Amino acid sequence: MKLNQDSTQDTIVDTGCSDASANLYQAVSCSFYDELEALATLHRICTIRYRTETGEAASIESKIINLYTANKSEFLKLQDGTEIRLDRLISVDGKPVSFTNY
Repeated sequence: MKLNQDSTQDTIVDTGCSDASANLYQAVSCSFYDELEALATLHRICTIRYRTETGEAASIESKIINLYTANKSEFLKLQDGTEIRLDRLISVDGKPVSFTNY
């Protein structure tokens, strides 16, 4: 993996994959991350819509039990063990994901 910096945003490129564009990582906004942390702290079941690695839309209802960083990407872990990279999120509890502007 390497950090790809340009004038608009920082992205992470997985150079070990033949389709590197599929592995670009875009950070969620700080305010959206704070909302995810609040949901995790409240131990509340929420509806999470996201895209799978193949790009298909999926939805799950679960508690967020952890937020963490691995390989320069941010993830959330759900009560059932599901792990979702944050830039694959579509919405959480009906609120659309927002991304950083840099």
